Amino acid sequence: MAAKKGSIPPVFLLLGPEEGEKAAFIAEIKKRIAAEDPGYESTRFYPYETEISSIVGVLRNGSLFSSRKLVIIQNVEAIKRDDAALLGEYLKNPSTDATLIMVSNGMERDIAKAIASAVPKEHKKMFWELFENQKRSWLANYFGRQHIEVSPEALDLILELVENNTREMKIACDQLALHFGPGSCIDEEDVDAFIFHSKEENVFTLFAKIGACDFSGAIEALRKLLLSGEGNPIQLFAGLLWQFKRLLSLSGLTDLQYAPQEACTKVGIRGKRNQSNYIVANKNYSTDELKHIIVLIARFDSLVRETRAEMQTVLTELFLYYVIIKKGAVPEAYCAMGNRTA
Repeated sequence: MAAKKGSIPPVFLLLGPEEGEKAAFIAEIKKRIAAEDPGYESTRFYPYETEISSIVGVLRNGSLFSSRKLVIIQNVEAIKRDDAALLGEYLKNPSTDATLIMVSNGMERDIAKAIASAVPKEHKKMFWELFENQKRSWLANYFGRQHIEVSPEALDLILELVENNTREMKIACDQLALHFGPGSCIDEEDVDAFIFHSKEENVFTLFAKIGACDFSGAIEALRKLLLSGEGNPIQLFAGLLWQFKRLLSLSGLTDLQYAPQEACTKVGIRGKRNQSNYIVANKNYSTDELKHIIVLIARFDSLVRETRAEMQTVLTELFLYYVIIKKGAVPEAYCAMGNRTA
């Protein structure tokens, strides 16, 4: 059933890695729904936490307290074939008093065909990452509005340390702006010190503890991160994978007798503290061990995506054990399980 003319479409599929623009789009939809029904209900679901049949039930059934519903399904690429068919049937005849927003960091090809083909083309939105020059402009404009001067080297380091989307960039910039304040001048060393010495844990401080083979410290950092709500295991695996790939490149260069500092420069690792963390990790993990760890990240990422939220922390802690204590080695039986779920 089509949406009424002039009303908000009943279905959207938001794709791509640019989280900040997606969040802005969702905020605008919420604003439009609130204009029609200030008391609307909003619910967010994850495929590994809630059965698709239950989500469809929420969409189909009326509410006692409001005439309008907004349902958001995150990680829609994780929906399996049978569930995708069920959701696809709903999409062919969506409820007129509900708006469904399906979100994925991937491309349309990553989404089950039963879902993607049922969404009208005009309601599929692709959010691409900014180009390098656009990201620098975004950062410069942000700090300009805050009346903060930032050196080119500091901008380079922020871009290196922050995940490549405007949501993560804004979070990092908000923290820096709050810490240094209007009228300040931020250089590379300020960013380096803030990222690694602030009280808040992040994927970089977690990587540093892994690199130092500090198992108890890594577990503590992981738990603080998950409790803070600043990251989930899937996001953490993505951040760790990026850093371990860089560490592997560094390890390959030092195997060729490059000096650690020279190798860091060639790989593009900036910031004294950041370089120090990589150099320590390079001493603690061999090139072969790093290759095993990168494979392990992919296996655990796959497992976590198939696991309910209450078990994800346990799996991620198990991952840290296999990385730090076992240096990427896992029992043969577990490897078989990982291959089946990949």
